[in-house]
Amino acid sequence: MSRFTLVKEDLAGAISDEGYATAASDFYFVIDCTQTMQWVLDTICENLLSVVKIFEDGGLRMRYGVLEFRDRKYREDDSLIHHFFGESTSSCNGPHFTDDVDELKSVLEGLEAKWGGPPKESVFDALKHAVECPDWRDDATRVVVLFTDAEPHVPDTEVKSWQDCIEVVEKSEIDMLHLVVSEKHIEKYRKLRLIQGPNDEDLPGDLLPLGDSEHSSESLRKVLEGIGYSSTRKAAMDNAKKGFRGV
Repeated sequence: MSRFTLVKEDLAGAISDEGYATAASDFYFVIDCTQTMQWVLDTICENLLSVVKIFEDGGLRMRYGVLEFRDRKYREDDSLIHHFFGESTSSCNGPHFTDDVDELKSVLEGLEAKWGGPPKESVFDALKHAVECPDWRDDATRVVVLFTDAEPHVPDTEVKSWQDCIEVVEKSEIDMLHLVVSEKHIEKYRKLRLIQGPNDEDLPGDLLPLGDSEHSSESLRKVLEGIGYSSTRKAAMDNAKKGFRGV
């Protein structure tokens, strides 16, 4: 795990200053929804409220987004799906983020694991569409969390290489990227730990093992909670640096 993974005791110290209560974070779930991922979808849904509570205890103004993906080379039309929240208009399908946990839970519970499966999916294109989302808040810590048990297509439909993917993420200026991937592919995904953050330091985030079946649900639950704590810590740190107090 990276240096940003925390336990409850670390978090308590990070948020003890009342000024942190105004910190904001936009949290984007990017989820491989191929047929081998049903147990992952179930585990995320079962533990969603405990992760949300971590953010609430941290006093964060949270919003959540969901992007599901599969294999665009196999099925172009419906293998990359942005989920929208709220009311659509003539010019927009609706916002990409919601602060309503019930809305988020409804979307996550509606995800269906189907088609495809390992070995390769449209991971690069999914990351591109997530980090380039137009709805990120300017004052929020921007967090993307990828869940997949597959390798990326190289090239993918839009993003053609590991280096292209790195450059896309760097240009987006997100603040944190968590990668929860099959253990057998971790060394490949380590390439994405070369990504530089907005201040030219290593982009914060964790590279974590997904597990391989429903028997790994407990370890995935701990991974989700760890991501919750580390993301809350990062938002608090960013908020302190920006000087947002009492907003």
